Amino acid sequence: MLLSATKLPRKHTEGVILSRKVQALFRAVPPSLYLGTGDDIKRR
Repeated sequence: MLLSATKLPRKHTEGVILSRKVQALFRAVPPSLYLGTGDDIKRR
């Protein structure tokens, strides 16, 4: 499971959680550029 975790720049990063009760592979996806900068417009 550790070897199957991947990372693609500006796309996603995968990680692994290993514990006594849980073994999981997760994917963290950053927000898109439009979503990330959508609230940067100064409000009048």
